[in-house]
Amino acid sequence: GWYAASRLGIQVSFLGLALPALALPVQGAPGLIADLHETGGTLILWLAGAHALIAIWHQFVMKDGTLERMNPLASNDLAGGGE
Repeated sequence: GWYAASRLGIQVSFLGLALPALALPVQGAPGLIADLHETGGTLILWLAGAHALIAIWHQFVMKDGTLERMNPLASNDLAGGGE
């Protein structure tokens, strides 16, 4: 991300400190690869958000114990401790 921001001419800061550019900015449009990268990143964020909302729906609406079954620390069955 730091490198990509440098190529786009965007100043990056971390903990309030301005970081130096890692590369010279690109002259002109970023290109097809940058567009595909942005679209892919956006798609992954939407999928992660949908996944989180579905997990919340299972927990609080369905109340079917899906999250509890996924937690390996909450179940002795997976650890072989079932007696």
